Amino acid sequence: MNKQAWIEKAKELGLESFEIYQSLSASKEMTWYEHAMDTFVTSKILGTSLRGIVDGNVAMIALEQVDDSKMDSVLKQLVDQAKTIQTPEKVVFATPKPLEEKAVSSRQWVQPSMQQVEKTMAKIEEKCLAYDPRIVQVGYLGYEEGKGAREITNSLGLHLEDEDQVQYLVCSIVALENGVYKDATKVEVVENFDTFDIDAFVKEVCQEALDQLGARSIPSTTCPIILEKDAMSSLFGAFAGLFSGDLIAKGISPIAKDLGKKIFSEQVSVIDDPRDPNALSIANFDDEGVLTKRKVLVD
Repeated sequence: MNKQAWIEKAKELGLESFEIYQSLSASKEMTWYEHAMDTFVTSKILGTSLRGIVDGNVAMIALEQVDDSKMDSVLKQLVDQAKTIQTPEKVVFATPKPLEEKAVSSRQWVQPSMQQVEKTMAKIEEKCLAYDPRIVQVGYLGYEEGKGAREITNSLGLHLEDEDQVQYLVCSIVALENGVYKDATKVEVVENFDTFDIDAFVKEVCQEALDQLGARSIPSTTCPIILEKDAMSSLFGAFAGLFSGDLIAKGISPIAKDLGKKIFSEQVSVIDDPRDPNALSIANFDDEGVLTKRKVLVD
């Protein structure tokens, strides 16, 4: 894609501002079931979206394939859309701003071979079934890796690039005792298969299921509790949407009017830091091209 040619043509057709957003995602997924490879899927997708502003109104077109020869017709469609749509909020595109330091992940990814993944999953299955006679099945065992890249270029001189990567194993096992089944699932991010501790992984997922055997409910009551970290993350996930800037700006979020008020326990702080090098995913800029920063949402 000749991005500069698209920008020049957009200006020529009367677009006040024009933006090209591209994202590339590549993934590989493998699953293992009953001593053999069950599925193996790969994908690679390039997505392109164009945004343009005419008379303060913004329009967008998404393209599955970019063809420079169709530049005129695509941009004319964008102009026609922008003239038809009435945008209630004022929209402006991001302008270039200096990035003091690009955040880089502290993770040292070493991509495994297919043979390494197969060997590892075979060992996990074997060790899970041998861990305890009450472990009766490995219900799901899989590996997934993904790489992503984003690029934003606009007519105001902005050009930003970012990339990300992740690879992890997932294992679900089933335990049985006295006719009662219990299951457990563990997701493990694996930076390097050469140093991955299979025994520790197997022990954690198997023990979680076994510890549930013989468990019973207690009467409803009010009492102090200890929330397991994954349970707390899951619970908080239900509240994460409350902090959406878009929903707060529109007054839809239940906490839209609670700035400066106490909404959680004094023991809870919520921090949004897309640039944390220890995070699983890093973003130096958002989808609008605005540079990210550490934000304390709840203190």
